[in-house]
Amino acid sequence: MNIGGESEASEPRKAVSRAALMTPEQRQNYYRTLRRAISLRDLAKRLLGDRITREGEGELLVDCPRHASQSGRSLRIDLHQGVWFCFGCEKGGDGL
Repeated sequence: MNIGGESEASEPRKAVSRAALMTPEQRQNYYRTLRRAISLRDLAKRLLGDRITREGEGELLVDCPRHASQSGRSLRIDLHQGVWFCFGCEKGGDGL
């Protein structure tokens, strides 16, 4: 029975991300552009505002939301390099 206007033999369309259609060089440039457009400081303040325990010129120290921290500073966000690392979780990454 055909209720949605599609033929019974058709398959559902798969969503294709923009990045999947790019060459590796285009993909690298795309993510580089996004990283420049995103302020890691603003993103952290928006997502972790009440957990930021120290704010310096080039870094934020944060009480990691993923675990109980005695120091309240296990998550370090390096604003110059645009990366973060939690010494308690041993996980890190960038703004994306």
